[in-house]
Amino acid sequence: DPEAILAGGMGEENRDWLTHWEQYPNLTAVERDNLYFVPPSLIQRPTPRLLEGSRLFCEKLDDVRSKR
Repeated sequence: DPEAILAGGMGEENRDWLTHWEQYPNLTAVERDNLYFVPPSLIQRPTPRLLEGSRLFCEKLDDVRSKR
């Protein structure tokens, strides 16, 4: 029962990677609207942009913590 789900997938604006999870309304992440998209170019390539992706991950997780 994840408290948050972060996805990247393919495509910089393709949030469809998260819609699959909406079919599970009993998951805490879905119930609390803790489904987050992070552009894949920031998290799936071992480049300096990975630091920006890590920052975004941390921001999203801080948001999750604030909803507790």
